[in-house]
Amino acid sequence: MNEGAWIFSSAGTSDDSARLSRLLHFFGVEAQSGPPADFIKGLATASSQQHRLLGSVDDFLVLLRHFATGPEGSQAWRERVHSGFIHVDQECDSVLEMFRLIAAGSDVRLARVSSPNEWRVSDAMRELCGSMGGLSFSRGASDPERAIAAGTSELRIARIIAAGDDVAFLQIYHHGVPLFIVTSPTLIDLDAPAGERGFDIRTSWLAALPVVMYVRWAFPERA
Repeated sequence: MNEGAWIFSSAGTSDDSARLSRLLHFFGVEAQSGPPADFIKGLATASSQQHRLLGSVDDFLVLLRHFATGPEGSQAWRERVHSGFIHVDQECDSVLEMFRLIAAGSDVRLARVSSPNEWRVSDAMRELCGSMGGLSFSRGASDPERAIAAGTSELRIARIIAAGDDVAFLQIYHHGVPLFIVTSPTLIDLDAPAGERGFDIRTSWLAALPVVMYVRWAFPERA
């Protein structure tokens, strides 16, 4: 099945979609972009392309609602969606609804970061994390204000970057499709000035690591 990338771009998300487009281009991946409605319209074509989707909670929510109530149902979701990368920048009704759709009946939610522990990249997902597995980051100004709390959920949740019970980056399955969710208010901007000492992953790990790991995992032959 052919692979493709689609970056959701709609009102209020143009800056983020432009950053994602530059990042994918850097790794040799050309992506389509547009609002979720355009992607849904494209599902009517006979193409067998399976998409890697990237975007915000609000954009993914439009898609999740469609597949929850639309005529295609979960089968089309599995056939046409390879995986998704979702960045969460704030606590809002959209986030709560997204978790209700993805993790129905569980207590997965956003909560204020409370753990004093260092943030640590899982070393149990080498295919995704690569050489970053086991890497730790001290607490600092770049920490997210909120993290994902999975509670006692029995869902297939992989804690990719976490500090104690606080999870900043996770993988969760929705109807067999892996979704990667990060609680980052910003995404790495390849056009931004690097500063006098160059790019410092220690102060930008949340904006850079999750999305780069996802792109390298989702497009192994190109990235």
